[in-house]
Amino acid sequence: DFLQNKRQAAITDAQEFERLRQQGAQIRNETVARLPELLEQLEQNCTQNGIQVHWAQTPAQANEIVAQIAARNQANTIVKGKSMASEEIGLNTYMAQRNVDCIETDMGEFIVQIANETPSHIIMPAIHKNKAQIAQLLHEHIAFQGDSND
Repeated sequence: DFLQNKRQAAITDAQEFERLRQQGAQIRNETVARLPELLEQLEQNCTQNGIQVHWAQTPAQANEIVAQIAARNQANTIVKGKSMASEEIGLNTYMAQRNVDCIETDMGEFIVQIANETPSHIIMPAIHKNKAQIAQLLHEHIAFQGDSND
C-alpha cells in the first residue's frame, strides 16, 4: 500500500502516466529484440574503456568465472553492488562455499543478506521488514563502537 500510495500521490496526470508506461514497455520490447547486438556493443565499449568482459551461458559458468578471478587474486572478500544478476545465479552462496565472503553495499540487500533471506522486491529488497526487525538484525550482526555485547 505504501508504494502504491506514493505513486498515486506523484501521478498528477493519469493519461500521461499511461502514455509513459506504454512508451517504457515499447522501449523494453525493442531492447529485448535487439539484445544480442546491444550486448556486443556494450562489450566493445567496455573493452575500449579498459574493462574486461566475461561471457557465461549458465549460472554455473558465471559463478565459476567469479570464483577464478577471486582465486587468482587471493581474495577472501568480494564487495558487490546491488545486482539482481548475482542474486539470480546464487553468487553469495557459491562464493561462501569457497570461503569467500560477499558483502553487499546496498543497505536493503545487506539487510536481507544478514537475515539469510532473498530480496522481496527488485527496488526495495527489504520492504517486508519493519524498523524494529532491522534494528534487531543490525544489533545482532554489527559490532558498534562502545557495544559491550560483542
